[in-house]
Amino acid sequence: MKVLLNSDVAYSQRLQSELPRNLSALAKACQERDFEINLPLTTVLEFERQQLAIVQGEREALTSAGATLDKYRIPHEDFNVNELIRTRSLDDLFRNAGVKVQVISPTIEDFNDAHRRASLHLSPQVPNDKGEDEMRDLVIWAISLRVAKLHGGAVLLSRDKIHTGELGRVEAEAAKLSVVPSVDDALRLFKIETPDAKLFIELLTPLWKELPAQGLAVPAEVSVVDVRNARFVRGPSGALFALATIHVRLESGAEKAVVVQLRTPPEGPSEVHVFEAGEIASVEASALTSAAAPPAPDRAYEERLERLRKVLGE
Repeated sequence: MKVLLNSDVAYSQRLQSELPRNLSALAKACQERDFEINLPLTTVLEFERQQLAIVQGEREALTSAGATLDKYRIPHEDFNVNELIRTRSLDDLFRNAGVKVQVISPTIEDFNDAHRRASLHLSPQVPNDKGEDEMRDLVIWAISLRVAKLHGGAVLLSRDKIHTGELGRVEAEAAKLSVVPSVDDALRLFKIETPDAKLFIELLTPLWKELPAQGLAVPAEVSVVDVRNARFVRGPSGALFALATIHVRLESGAEKAVVVQLRTPPEGPSEVHVFEAGEIASVEASALTSAAAPPAPDRAYEERLERLRKVLGE
C-alpha cells in the first residue's frame, strides 16, 4: 500500500528535527504493515518553504541575541547561525523514523492533466469566479491517481477541499484511491487494509445484508472498521471456515465489536453467524483447529461448543 501526504497534513509552525507525534504514529503504522510513504515533490517543496521561513526567523533571533551580548560586552563563544540552525527535508524525517519513503516527482502527463483541470475548472476543483486555479493541489491529485492506478490502490492524507470534496469521489473510487483528512483516519483505515482483513471482508460482503436479522443493526453498506484475529480453515469436505473479531459501525453511528463466523461450503449458500465479543473466546480455537477441549469443561462451555458445532454443520 502506498500512502501519500498533502502539504496541509505535514504543515508545522515549529522547526522540525524529527517527525511530530501524529506523523511518527503514521510512520510506525506503515512500517508495521510494510506500507510505503509516497511524498509528492510538491509536498516536499512546500514543507521546505515553510521550514525555511521558520529557520530565517530563528537565525535572526539568535543573531540579534548575539548582538545584544556584544553590545553589553558580555563574553560568549563565537557561533555560526547557519550551522546551528538547519532545516531537514520531510523525506529524511520519515526515513529516520524507519519507514520506506519515496519522493514522487510529477510527470509531464501529471502537469498537463492538472493544467487542463485548472484551466477548465474541471473536477475535482470547485468552479469559481475568483481566479483560483489551485494548480499545486491538482498536481498532487494527478500524482495520487497515477500512484493508485499503478499499485492497485493508495491512500491520500489531505484536508484540502479539492481532494476531499464530492466532485472527485467517483474518480477516486475508480482508481481505488482512499482520501482521508487526518492521521487518525488513516490509522483506522489501515486496520482493514491487511491481507487477512481484506479476505475476511470479501467473504463477509455478500452476507452483510443478513446481519440485521441476527441482531446487529448495521447500515446497508459494509461498515467494518477493524478486523482482528482473522483465521481461515479449509475443512475435509472442502468447506471454508473463517472466524474473526470485527468492529462495525452501526446505523446509530456507534461502533460495536462482535465475533463473526463464516462458512462457505463447496456447494450451496454461505452462512454467517454473529456472537457477542468474548462469548465464544474459550471455544473458537476448538472450532477452527480441532484442539482438545479442556479436561473439565463446565455446562456453559458445553452449550457454547454445541452451538458452534451446529453452526459448522458437524
